[in-house]
Amino acid sequence: MISAKRLLSYESGADSVKLCTDGTKLFVFFINENTVRVVTSFDEDYRELSYNLVTTAWEDDGDAFFGDMRRHITPLVPEVSEEDGVLSLSAPGCSVRVAVDRENFGLKFSDVDGRVLAEDIYGASYYKDGNLRRHHRGRIFEGDRFYGFGEKTGSLNKYGDRIRMYPSDAMGYDPEKTDPLYKHIPFFIRLNEKTGIASGMFYHNMSPAEFDMGRGKCNYFPEHYTYTADAGKLDYFFIAGPAISDVVESFTYLTGRQPLFPKYAYGYLGSSMYYSELPEKSDEAVLTFVDRAAEEGVTMTGFMLSSGYTTQADNKRCVFTWNSDRFPDPAGFVRKMKNKGVRISANVKPGFLKVHPMLSELKDEGFFIKDQYGESPETGFWWGGQGYFADLTSKKNREIWSRLLTENVLEYGIDSVWNDNCEVDSVIDDDAIVDAEGHPERLAGYRAVTANIMCRLAYEALLKKDPRKRPFVVCRAGGAGIQRFASTWAGDNLTCWEALQYNIGTILGMGLSGVANQGCDIGGFHGPVPEPELFVRWVQMGVFMPRFSIHSCNTDNTVTEPWMYEGIREEIREAIRLRYRLLPYIYSLMERSHTDGSPVMRPLLYKYQDDPKVYDEAVQFMMGDSLMVAPVVTKGAEGIEIYFPEGDDFIDLKTYERYEGGTCSVLPVTISDIPMFICRGGVFTEAEDMPVLEGSGRGIGFGNEDRAVGSLEPKKLLAYVYPRSVENYDVHTFYEDDGETMDHEDGVFLRSTMTISGGFDSEIVLDVKREGSYATFTEDILYTVFCEKAAPMAVYAGEWRLEQKLYAPDFYAAVDEKERAWYYDPDKRAVLITMPRPKGDYRLNISFQIHDLIGM
Repeated sequence: MISAKRLLSYESGADSVKLCTDGTKLFVFFINENTVRVVTSFDEDYRELSYNLVTTAWEDDGDAFFGDMRRHITPLVPEVSEEDGVLSLSAPGCSVRVAVDRENFGLKFSDVDGRVLAEDIYGASYYKDGNLRRHHRGRIFEGDRFYGFGEKTGSLNKYGDRIRMYPSDAMGYDPEKTDPLYKHIPFFIRLNEKTGIASGMFYHNMSPAEFDMGRGKCNYFPEHYTYTADAGKLDYFFIAGPAISDVVESFTYLTGRQPLFPKYAYGYLGSSMYYSELPEKSDEAVLTFVDRAAEEGVTMTGFMLSSGYTTQADNKRCVFTWNSDRFPDPAGFVRKMKNKGVRISANVKPGFLKVHPMLSELKDEGFFIKDQYGESPETGFWWGGQGYFADLTSKKNREIWSRLLTENVLEYGIDSVWNDNCEVDSVIDDDAIVDAEGHPERLAGYRAVTANIMCRLAYEALLKKDPRKRPFVVCRAGGAGIQRFASTWAGDNLTCWEALQYNIGTILGMGLSGVANQGCDIGGFHGPVPEPELFVRWVQMGVFMPRFSIHSCNTDNTVTEPWMYEGIREEIREAIRLRYRLLPYIYSLMERSHTDGSPVMRPLLYKYQDDPKVYDEAVQFMMGDSLMVAPVVTKGAEGIEIYFPEGDDFIDLKTYERYEGGTCSVLPVTISDIPMFICRGGVFTEAEDMPVLEGSGRGIGFGNEDRAVGSLEPKKLLAYVYPRSVENYDVHTFYEDDGETMDHEDGVFLRSTMTISGGFDSEIVLDVKREGSYATFTEDILYTVFCEKAAPMAVYAGEWRLEQKLYAPDFYAAVDEKERAWYYDPDKRAVLITMPRPKGDYRLNISFQIHDLIGM
């Protein structure tokens, strides 16, 4: 065992501080204003090779892999002083202070006000045990909660849990207890109930690992958590808040943010393993499914093509091949799907069965992960038998992979890649060898990055095929940073009510871990067909997920399709319609995530960090800053209890009832209800109309396959605004572009930023500034501005004083005639304002001056 117990000496350099202990050397880097890196290697191996970081302050052997995607920064210059055996480390421009105890070695992280944010267990925090595992212990303070850890089952707060990091193909997993799942993201957010301060820890190591978050106890130390890695360096980034949003923004600054995918990626993505597993004419079955969707009034924008298209003799799946009985004309099939307005995501896997027709050629190229002696391909378990797995840590192998992907998938006209089964957990020997950019290393530290590399290659190949079109990549597995390349989902979930409930927390935890574009298979993937009520509730919750797909591999010879139950067809259709009405709001949130890393689906604690009552809430959630959703997740529910977080008031968007923050209410629900609430200070936008049906009249037309031609943009936008009573100053953005091309990177977008100011004692001002050159398809806008006690006296839109309508039918006639007018709706206690959407900046002034009719 090697342990760091005492500090012997230190050296302060231009970019870091080296701490020499009796067991190992540690280096401390001040990365930027709120992030500090601490790294040590008990083996004196400080090689830098990361497939996770897009921001570095040092040379890295993965720089060529990332290319222009990786940003290089200069770390802050450290300053060191010492007093009474304690070193004080800081850097100008960084809010974090690090104290180092000489005699009982350990680090303490504080903010500029001296508040302790994180602390080691002195004399026992850094050690390598006799089994060569690396350990780090950190203090748990009274009131600490822990969130994130990537894709995890069970409760949102992981205090007291033991958590495994190891990507695993976990089909039919228990939604409350199974661990691990498919992702490997060793990052958590600490939120303390007593201080309300958040901070983060990212352990930059993709080796198998474990977190003990206070489940274990030791009487000789304060309560603590332990991080244990099977191999690699102890390499962590401490991130100061104080807000959770600050931590997530900083973590995604390090690991990357979501690309802005084409808009069709956020529509309904049809799927089932059933169609591509038919013995023949799978192409016709899929086309019939698409036609049936149109007949049923279900708009579909994409289709996830399962791996059955690659099966060869004896139903063996051979990636980069096509089954000619099932898909005799792949290019023709893809073309017909596009003509119906549906894009295909083709399933691709990294494993090659020993019967694969390309196996001999690829073995000669040294394409596969090698055995521990570095001589022969390492054998792993695979669908249909044993096989070999692509080693994509080699530049040459990546070139081969990209060529195979392009020639055998993309050249048929496919615009999207679905990377699947890339956990590589079936290669069980951690001592197998990968190339690691020309310096061979053990598989243990690289298994979890296979998915990241596959997605990077898919993204690049799609962009190379057509530089104008935005790539769309989907992936099941992934290490930290997978969000930079792909949309992900929570794998092969179980069909049950518990999965409906706990999958919400799984998605929320992924959002806190930097992965905003996450979802789960709606209706459940594995198990019997969902019962009608469960299916309705799952779709109703699913319409809020960034990735919206109904996908199944049912165990009772059934296929989960939106119209399969006659008695609930309308509820399913209406929920999917809601998805498309929400699309302008969701798309704006995705663009914000692309900009700052913020989640789309957010736990309540993300916004209401000062309310400890929401710290364990994982069913209710926020969509962005403005919309709270309370999905129904229990069987036979006729009412649900809803907590309204302290700090805001809320309005029910169905009944327009007001609810005070910090209170609970029980609301009645029917099978068609999806409780949604706008919070005070919020702005929520939705489309009034469904997408335009073009071309064949089925699905969404994409006009000459270059852009959506407005098909996913509303002609009329509905905007709900709930101003604060006094001293308003809330800012919201609404984002638009063509939803298809890369033109947004050249300024062809439209970002409308609304500032709400004023108060109900005088006037409310909605000031809208526009940025970008995109010509929106939206022609009209209908505002609903919720009021307090009084109706407005007048409404101005710039120089226009809008005409007041006292009779509701007169107002809606003005809406139809595209006039400028307003109406006070006493049932909603809101002023409704209709107007053509201005083409430039504009301002709405809503005056609440009381008009004394009597004149006394």
